[in-house]
Amino acid sequence: GREVTGLARGLAIQGFGSTGSILFTRFVLNPNFGETKFTVVDVGGSKNIVVSGRETSGALRGPAYQPFDASGNFILTRFVLNPDFTDLQIFGANTTNGVSGEEIVTGGTETSGLARGSAVQVWDKNGNHLFTRLVLNADFTEVKFNKIDIDNDGLEEILVVGRETKGLARGAAIQVWNGNGNLLLTQFVLNPDFTNLKVFAVDQNG
Repeated sequence: GREVTGLARGLAIQGFGSTGSILFTRFVLNPNFGETKFTVVDVGGSKNIVVSGRETSGALRGPAYQPFDASGNFILTRFVLNPDFTDLQIFGANTTNGVSGEEIVTGGTETSGLARGSAVQVWDKNGNHLFTRLVLNADFTEVKFNKIDIDNDGLEEILVVGRETKGLARGAAIQVWNGNGNLLLTQFVLNPDFTNLKVFAVDQNG
């Protein structure tokens, strides 16, 4: 949550044990961050708590994330995408066998500056940037990012879904990218009259 009165120190997380005992309290990011989200990433044998948000005042450096280990120890800070990106989405996915555990996937839409549309970035657990890819095109809105093991090889691909509401206005489409940043497929789905698009994985044939 966010401490907005009293000392007004901004964002903090708390961890509790299975009996309800408090394990730690940590202030995260800084008070200039908004649009904050929390997720958990498997780093190989243990889990990290990942806090993300967008610095919308002060230095205005844009989206960033911070991982903390299970004891609440701060690991690193990474600014991602660039300050022109909004609608930050972040999750863990096992996109490569190069490092054990999940990588951190960040996605968003560049709505100012070059306004190139949506992009995805993948970072390893040590904070190394693996790749950036612009996805779909700038005419797409309502873009969401998810993960899917589409070929049952134990590695997860990045699933992108959105709706082309400008330009050719062809409606809803999906894209799948692998852990090397290669585009595997683009497919328009349903028809341009459909809204409120959602997508999920199903094991249809074992």
